[in-house]
Amino acid sequence: ASIDKGKLQGAYHALREENSYTTNLLWNDVPVHYFLEHMQYDSVMNGLIDGKLHYGYDKDDPGTLTGKGDFVVKDGQFRGEFIQSLLGSDKSEDVSTLPATLNFKTLKCDIQFVKNVVFTPTINLDSGRIDILDGSGQFIRDGDIDYTIPLAISPEMAETIPSMVKSFNL
Repeated sequence: ASIDKGKLQGAYHALREENSYTTNLLWNDVPVHYFLEHMQYDSVMNGLIDGKLHYGYDKDDPGTLTGKGDFVVKDGQFRGEFIQSLLGSDKSEDVSTLPATLNFKTLKCDIQFVKNVVFTPTINLDSGRIDILDGSGQFIRDGDIDYTIPLAISPEMAETIPSMVKSFNL
């Protein structure tokens, strides 16, 4: 299927007697907002996404979800409200000085589904201002989130965050 200037292709295989299915998807240059809307997430970024995903489960037991894939969002931009929500209250002096948006070159992520847990063994963000270097984590559907996100912050970006200016020699 063509989506804007991108393409999405895939296959869906259902076993009626077992009430289970598998899905294989491959996409290139699709605007990321379509994926965010499909997953009922806020539109926190824009950009074009490439990726692939294979997953399946028994519809009678959502705990049987298994799958894996990867994706990369290219030439994107995070909304400022999203950055602020990650770093703290919008009333914080540090957060209010952050830029309204964060442009990035790439956001890369590997993803695995095991029962009701979604693992992201590798997350990398290349923005030149705030970069994520080999982050990883997991979240439980409708439950806890546990991530390790190592950040590299450019000196120019750090100079806009008052607590960093106070705490470090920049």
